[in-house]
Amino acid sequence: CSSDLFFDDDIAARIIGATPVIAQRKEPPYSARLREQEIVLFLIANKRNPVKWIALDDDPRLFRPGHENLLLVDPKTGFDEVTEAELRRRLKENL
Repeated sequence: CSSDLFFDDDIAARIIGATPVIAQRKEPPYSARLREQEIVLFLIANKRNPVKWIALDDDPRLFRPGHENLLLVDPKTGFDEVTEAELRRRLKENL
């Protein structure tokens, strides 16, 4: 799995796949909640709905405002130590 390149084994083992890509505009404005819709489609297609999930993304516009499952990543730093710590906290607390 390509996630093995980016995450420690304990986190990589929890990654279940990648979302489908819904055709979208290449420039803003994007469709509202597009990534959230892609995640829901993935969960339904893979018979994993309902399930607890966490999305790592650097664009909050692709989710409902304040979405509790979104872990926002700073696009300038990417998946850094701060983001890793927050992901581990959420996994321990919620999943």
